[in-house]
Amino acid sequence: MSDYAQWQAHTQEFYFYVGRCILKYQSVEDMLKFVFASALDKEPGEIGDLYVDRDLQKKFQLVGIAITSRKSDPQLQEWTEIKRKIQQAADKRNTIAHSEPSIYDGGISIDFEAHPPTGRRLGPQQWQARKKTKSGGETIMTLDDLKSFLIELEYLDTHLLKFVGLLRNEHRN
Repeated sequence: MSDYAQWQAHTQEFYFYVGRCILKYQSVEDMLKFVFASALDKEPGEIGDLYVDRDLQKKFQLVGIAITSRKSDPQLQEWTEIKRKIQQAADKRNTIAHSEPSIYDGGISIDFEAHPPTGRRLGPQQWQARKKTKSGGETIMTLDDLKSFLIELEYLDTHLLKFVGLLRNEHRN
């Protein structure tokens, strides 16, 4: 495969994972409606607009209140852990969504002793999602980071589904 074809394939894969991560994160956040409804022993359609257009922190508060009202310590502890993971995922999602895509080429090395001076790349070119932080630093996500994040989101989505099942089963017992 030519260098150009490899670069095109890398570009397509990078943007594929950007899109998949953002959409999968939204799926995770949307699951909070099911957690909330299950904690109240309701179906998602029964809670109406109560959960629509709320920011993440307000969603966390609503779910926390619903779970706390059940006075079930194991579920509250599990919810605390789930909430922490969702917040971490939200931070990563925001990095992706608000970053500037840039090309990193691994740097170059120049041999000034050679006549004429010669240079070589130190690594392959790759896309990166770069976001400035409030503290003046920078958060960088590579293709490998995006792939890992998507796996984290898949596990988190599964964890949320199991948690919904646990809450629903508790109401039946």
